Amino acid sequence: MAKDRVGPNDEELDGAVDRLLGGRTHNLSAALRSALDVEAGLRDILLHSRHDDLVDDLGAILDVEAGLDDIVGAGVSQQRQRPEKNKERSRRAATAEDRCLRMVSPEIRITLRISPDVATAALTFERAHDLLSSLTQFKDSTRTLRANLEPRLAFAVCSELQSAHEHAIGIAGDLAHSDASLAVRDLARSLAVGLTGNLNTARTAAEVLLQRDPHSTDAAEIREMADTLSKAATRNCARGRRLLRLCAEEVRGAVSTVLGRDLPVLDEESIGVFLDDFTAADLRAADLLGVVLDGIRWSEYGTLWPTAVNVEVLKAQSDETPPGSGTYIVRKGTAPMHNAFAGLF
Repeated sequence: MAKDRVGPNDEELDGAVDRLLGGRTHNLSAALRSALDVEAGLRDILLHSRHDDLVDDLGAILDVEAGLDDIVGAGVSQQRQRPEKNKERSRRAATAEDRCLRMVSPEIRITLRISPDVATAALTFERAHDLLSSLTQFKDSTRTLRANLEPRLAFAVCSELQSAHEHAIGIAGDLAHSDASLAVRDLARSLAVGLTGNLNTARTAAEVLLQRDPHSTDAAEIREMADTLSKAATRNCARGRRLLRLCAEEVRGAVSTVLGRDLPVLDEESIGVFLDDFTAADLRAADLLGVVLDGIRWSEYGTLWPTAVNVEVLKAQSDETPPGSGTYIVRKGTAPMHNAFAGLF
């Protein structure tokens, strides 16, 4: 005769526990939903990541300089803004450059060029600087085109855009296979793609202007394209400045890794001086074995080289800038890459 069961078996206990936990979990989730706004929290998290993009896109809507030009005239607004802006920018740049030069000795600064990571980041930064220059010229050209719808001005816009597009394509290609941050790679790629579309619009505008009857008063189509290009130029300049800042951060990161300490004052205004300016540097104790001198600025009167360096040979590999100043820039591709200054001693 089977013995009567006194209590629930293991399966029944497990089922009861699962039902209890399921009910408690449902109640907890409901309580959390009433106390927490998940969507608001997600928006707060994403706000900072989208901040730079939102600021950049304001450039497509607001053009402060153009607005001032319309109110008081281009000449007056530029006279009021640019001297003060340039003066303040120069003051900040000089302060940052001076602090950088005091923090790291010239012997160490020049040997940073041996690091592949520093060299790669510095080259990308230089290209980003060239890109921003081209984008600024593109912006200026579109303003001129908006004021005067002439074929030659449209072709000038095409020329500036072509230069900017080539720079952007080169930067995006370099960064695609690098260890650079995702932000800088995405921004470079986005700029390259955007400039492709801008270039097509500019070419269409030039063709329309070339075929247009000069006595025609119907310029709505071409004016719309000129406005589109002007807004794109303003937006791209903002993104070009952001790309330059991000590339500067890549340089600072590479330099900080080599030095083993951070240089917070190393930014887009001071990188050129930090890596390239040795016009007042004492390099007599520097180990120049394997150092690439391409692009450095040095002075016939202010730079002190190791005794083994033949200054006359170095002069022959450099361009005096400006002529008669005694300040030289070593030409790219002419400085010795290996064998420690073969021919310079």
